[in-house]
Amino acid sequence: DISLFEIFVPLMNGLFVELGNEKSMMDAGELAAHILCHGADILHCTPSRITAYLANEAFLKALGNVKAVLAAGEVLPGSLVKRLEDTYKIRIYNGYGPTETTIGATITEAGDAVSIGTPIANMGVVLLNGDRNPVPFGAVGEICIYGNGVGIGYKDRPEETETKYMNWRGIRLYRTGDLGYFSKEGRLMYCGRNDRQVKLRGLRIELSEIENVMGEFPGIAACCCMIRKIEKSDHLAGFYTVSSKGTVDAEALKSHMKERLTSYMVPDVLKELDAMPQTPNGKTDLKALATEPVEYVRVYKKPETEREKLVCSIFEEVLSIEQVGLDDNFFELGGDSLNAVTVMLKMEEKLGLSGNQLEFGDLYQFPTPALLLERIYKKTDSGDDAGFDIETLDYSGFNEYLAGHTKEKASRRHLGNVLLTGATGYLGIHILVDLLRNPESCGKIVCLSRPKKTLTALKRVKSSLFYYAEEDFSESYGEKWLVAEGDITAPDIFVQRCPVPIDTIINSAANVSHFSYGDNLEKINTEGVKNLIHFAEREHALLCQISTISVAGMTAGEAQKDSFSETDFYIGQEIHNKYIYSKYMAEYEMLRAAVEDGLKIKIMRIGNLQGRICDGEFQMNLHSNAFTRQFSSYIKVGAVPQSVYEGSVNFSPVDETAHNIIVLTATEEDTAVFHVYPPMELKFADLFQEAGRLGYSINVLPDEKFFELLQERKRTEEGREQLQGLMTNELSKDRRDIPVLQKITNRYLENLGAGWSAITEEYLSKYLSALSGMDLF
Repeated sequence: DISLFEIFVPLMNGLFVELGNEKSMMDAGELAAHILCHGADILHCTPSRITAYLANEAFLKALGNVKAVLAAGEVLPGSLVKRLEDTYKIRIYNGYGPTETTIGATITEAGDAVSIGTPIANMGVVLLNGDRNPVPFGAVGEICIYGNGVGIGYKDRPEETETKYMNWRGIRLYRTGDLGYFSKEGRLMYCGRNDRQVKLRGLRIELSEIENVMGEFPGIAACCCMIRKIEKSDHLAGFYTVSSKGTVDAEALKSHMKERLTSYMVPDVLKELDAMPQTPNGKTDLKALATEPVEYVRVYKKPETEREKLVCSIFEEVLSIEQVGLDDNFFELGGDSLNAVTVMLKMEEKLGLSGNQLEFGDLYQFPTPALLLERIYKKTDSGDDAGFDIETLDYSGFNEYLAGHTKEKASRRHLGNVLLTGATGYLGIHILVDLLRNPESCGKIVCLSRPKKTLTALKRVKSSLFYYAEEDFSESYGEKWLVAEGDITAPDIFVQRCPVPIDTIINSAANVSHFSYGDNLEKINTEGVKNLIHFAEREHALLCQISTISVAGMTAGEAQKDSFSETDFYIGQEIHNKYIYSKYMAEYEMLRAAVEDGLKIKIMRIGNLQGRICDGEFQMNLHSNAFTRQFSSYIKVGAVPQSVYEGSVNFSPVDETAHNIIVLTATEEDTAVFHVYPPMELKFADLFQEAGRLGYSINVLPDEKFFELLQERKRTEEGREQLQGLMTNELSKDRRDIPVLQKITNRYLENLGAGWSAITEEYLSKYLSALSGMDLF
């Protein structure tokens, strides 16, 4: 279809057109000769093809005659825009329009590589969500094209035609499969294809983001990333070509990417190609790349000692691969959480480990045989297991600040306009519901959310509201509450500007995986808070951080205090869990900003979130909750140790937690830290007895008998699956949790007319029935 544009647009404007031969299309030197012979000054081709042409000396000389380049057909790399503009002073136009919408749909002069401009005459664009409804202005949606250029359909392919073409409100649309949003200037911003988002080892990856970083490296002419299966495991592979007279050192390229990308987004394989394969119409040929020979070269470090050979053989057995070396990464070889449990059990058995020499989280922090062995025997031989280094941080001014922000009584204020992050999460959505039920407590509410797969940011929040809220709040959307697309891990947070000035930020966004490989926990839980601190400082807003009482940590008897109150932060505790460490560091950054820069803060340390007090309803992704996983394992095993049965557990209904957080956030600025959980713990005996009334048989065993049962169940795959919730919750016998006090917070809540309801048999019955209905047991 593009030939119609290339032939008739010049002719209808009184310009000369030469029809080149086949050789001039494929041979950059031949094309250069035609350009110079006829004085051609406009070049129209795909980014891939012009990138390939730039490797030819004759073509580089001919570019001196070219005044403008119209690129179309695929994503225009920023590196290509910069090179053509800076080196050759060429004006670049970025055109967009699938063949199905002959010939084009939008165009722009590319001041950047992201905008694809505005619709051309007789064409239009609408952005739709997964339900085929328009997304709000500034939100991401699927680019759907209408107008005179939209085709009839695919010849003799009625099912494909029905899938891609649709009648929408009386208009014929073509669904492109591309994602985009409109900027405040009305330009269409391209966000990639919805099939360019992939998952690798359970982690979401945007391939276009990786390619953008690769393309920025000096000497890279073209690049493409994809998932390739190598030795039975999925690996991220990056292919690239090098510009003429340039060289690219693969290790330097990998270092460049490590500095700019999350670790799991750095390709395992980088391969330089002589030329990027292209389809006949000049686009990158992904099918050809999928068959390009690749090899995941692991630098094999041979195990020498018996211990090393044992651990490497365990990796090989569990992952079904050959020749694992000392420096091979368990997760990069294809390991996951269930494999991790098996590895841990086999290591305990074959190395004769006892007690807590090996903990579940060790494999996530020390994922190679060499690091794992060093971890195990460093702990055993030297007793050096102090956890994360928090002792050496600068705590100057913290104690004075905390003491100065603790009062006898608290009074409430109006929250003003609220920015709520994590609104699609279990706690976040209940905070939103409580704010909407008490509209007098605040001004407008802006929910920060990001799209996920085919769901827009707005659709995600609305879906969570529909699931958890009894009321319909849709009529107040736009007036009382809004959804803004963004991500706290991005420095600017918002895709577009925040729609209203913000007075109060409630940060409920978090990664709550207690065991996670890579830097995802740090990226969201700590770096995300740093970004919110900068935003709060610009807005002069109060920042409320949802934290955890687990920052109190553990002690082997060397802590400075026997308990942890609202006036405490560092008391000599130890932190061994990566998730807790990320939340501790978030609090540290908050307090540092409060002491040094006067940032207005509230820190809500919450407890064990559980089902709503009103009906027992629990979170959709219940398997992400550590306590329910542990409780589920006891039910599946049919037994519980006596020490657990006679103990108690913090139990915080999510709806009351949300309400109390809002009440405490609205206190005056002379209060700062709160411990938001009920003063009375739930007895495990009550929980197990209620489970028994629902038909679940649980035997109470002496601790030593339960331990024997555990060892027996560990020997089978079915048993290991049953025990997974217990395997990930083992505590060191040499340490104890530091008790957390909440007297100050309870005094505030009582003063403000808020607090906690009693946990009744009726509530426990509803709660356990809800869990049973979700197949937890």
